[in-house]
Amino acid sequence: MSIPKKIKDGYFTYKIEQMPEEECSNFLGDFIRDDYKIRIDFNKHKDCVKDTLLHEMIHMWLCGLGLPPEMEEHVCQNLPHRMINTLKTNPQIKKFIFED
Repeated sequence: MSIPKKIKDGYFTYKIEQMPEEECSNFLGDFIRDDYKIRIDFNKHKDCVKDTLLHEMIHMWLCGLGLPPEMEEHVCQNLPHRMINTLKTNPQIKKFIFED
C-alpha cells in the first residue's frame, strides 16, 4: 500500500508530503499547523515511516489542547511505537477496534 496523500481530522484536511531532502538529515518528519501539512522522509524504512506518520498525527491531535511544546513532544516521542507494537502483538484488539 502506498503512503496516503492526505488525512482528515474533523473539519480539517492535512496534506502528507515528502520532507525536502535538505531537511531529512535533521528530522524524520514534522507537523506544520498553519499550512495543514505533515511532512515525512519517505526514504526511510517502512516501519520508520509508519512510526513517524503516527508521531505527526499525534501532534495533529494534540495541537488544540494547549499542551506546552515540550510535553507534546514527549508524548509524541513515546506513544507511536508503543501503540504500533501493542496493535501488532494483539491482533484481536486491533480487529475489535477497527471493525465496522
